[in-house]
Amino acid sequence: MQKEEAEGLVEITLDVLKPRELSMIDIANKLSELEGITKIEVASKEVEIEAEKILINIVGNKLNFQRIMESIEDMGVAVHGIEKVLYKKRGSS
Repeated sequence: MQKEEAEGLVEITLDVLKPRELSMIDIANKLSELEGITKIEVASKEVEIEAEKILINIVGNKLNFQRIMESIEDMGVAVHGIEKVLYKKRGSS
């Protein structure tokens, strides 16, 4: 049996600002519910008095950018920028 090759948006890293009371684990758990996601890495960049700057790296197959953004915004997290994007076409390595 041949392993299915990832395609479409397969990795994105977001620079975000989250409220201090929202844990990185809660963010990872919520995002893991979205279809296509196989790995989530959340890392702290800078801690402020009421908020924390973090990087969220999301890996998967045919990631739905719009749904990812909606889920993040629903948690009260503000996206400041996109640090990295990896998009694969079928048959590319």
